[in-house]
Amino acid sequence: MKKLFFAFSSMMLALISASLLVACSDDDDDESQTSLDDIVGLYSGDMDCDVTVMGRVINIDYNEVKAEVSKNADGQTLCIKIKDFAYAGDNYGDIVIDNVVVDKYNDDGSVTLAGTNVCPLTKNEKAYDATVAMLGSFTRLQNSLQLDIDMSLPVSEKMTILFKIDYQSLTRN
Repeated sequence: MKKLFFAFSSMMLALISASLLVACSDDDDDESQTSLDDIVGLYSGDMDCDVTVMGRVINIDYNEVKAEVSKNADGQTLCIKIKDFAYAGDNYGDIVIDNVVVDKYNDDGSVTLAGTNVCPLTKNEKAYDATVAMLGSFTRLQNSLQLDIDMSLPVSEKMTILFKIDYQSLTRN
């Protein structure tokens, strides 16, 4: 009887000890989660732009637009730079959206990005401050970046040009 009690006690002790050593899945590192380093890179693709000038909407399609995504010095935010933005034959320089944050990590491995700032642009050596708001997403499996940018560009005291810029599928170079 003592042997049976000892064997049963040993099995129960082993079972309890083993259950204490089991880790929860929440404790494991999730290697499928997208990091900022996954997003950093050079991208190119097409852009659809709706421009509103004095109440009139003009649709313009751009081909082979370049975008650069880099990590800021804080290591927690991104900088998205749309290279050489031009409208009506005039180059305004780069649209820079600094301090872009990962707004949400999605279950499918994609991330939602968001950022706003005032971006200095130049046309014919005249400086303009454009207000820029961006919402976007990055999908690691397709290695693609999608951006929706709203930009307000005051070109005079009486006229502001509104840009609604849509990059559906920028792919990494």
